[in-house]
Amino acid sequence: MTIAEAGKQTEPTTSQAMTTALQEMLAQEEPLLDRLHWHKIPAGSNSYRYLQPSQAPTPSFRAINAAWDATHGVWIPKQESVAILGGELEIDVAILDMYGGQLSMGMRARELKAWTIAIKDKWLQTFFEGDVGVDPAAFEGLRTRVAGSGMDFDMSSGTDRAALTLAKLDEVIEAVLGGVERKSIATNQWLRRKINALIRESSQAQETVDTGFGRIMPSYGGVPLIVIQKESDMSTILDFDEDPGDGGDDTASMYCIRFANGEEPGVFGLMGNNGGWEAKAFGEQESVPRNLDRFSAYVGLAAPHPRAFARLHSVGKI
Repeated sequence: MTIAEAGKQTEPTTSQAMTTALQEMLAQEEPLLDRLHWHKIPAGSNSYRYLQPSQAPTPSFRAINAAWDATHGVWIPKQESVAILGGELEIDVAILDMYGGQLSMGMRARELKAWTIAIKDKWLQTFFEGDVGVDPAAFEGLRTRVAGSGMDFDMSSGTDRAALTLAKLDEVIEAVLGGVERKSIATNQWLRRKINALIRESSQAQETVDTGFGRIMPSYGGVPLIVIQKESDMSTILDFDEDPGDGGDDTASMYCIRFANGEEPGVFGLMGNNGGWEAKAFGEQESVPRNLDRFSAYVGLAAPHPRAFARLHSVGKI
């Protein structure tokens, strides 16, 4: 289930109308969230459990009258928990009373929009760089999960930065399981321009894909290029602020992600029972003369297959 689809399943009460608006704005504001599917965790649990393949059985040929040695696969039990993301908004009732009507509704709409953007930015930051060692209440992001594995590619093959090449990008894309139809590349705006420049230099045709909501995005090899950046100031979570090992924070990471639902190998979001992306309107509080709105979501991340995504790090602004 995508966020946009979740928004269609709410009833038209005040809080649920706000929830629908929140979900639709999240999908429209962020192409990555539009492509991400969500697995709903059933009631009575706050985690998603799965078995990750570690070692395959060993088939062999046998001669007539010979026997096989019995072998079996090895599976590692894994568990992903959801985290509680959200916050509260208070508006003094005097502001609503004095300015009233149209202005009040406009103010609520502006605050909802601001909260939508803030929640989206916080979720994206955690999606890529979440570390429960730093924030125990959050969830593990892609960078923490892939570190030190065979899916963590080094652009420089050393301790310095290096310029992006299409050959290396091809290697990263091909390392991720499956065809290009479910893959996306998450990067910053400078590196997307770098990819476009490399495509022109190699005399390849520029490609675009339609990702929904009438949004046409540039792509490379049929894989959409999703730019991760904040709307307000164009800053990005995937900035040139990582240390490649030489003591300088001057490189960035790119991610190739295969998006899939819980029944297919890939990366997908986790949504706790009764804990989707919600906005609740409580009205005026008894203890203080302020209207209270609460935004919350029980969310997490799962990547059960070891080739669900790949990271390319130590990419320099060269």
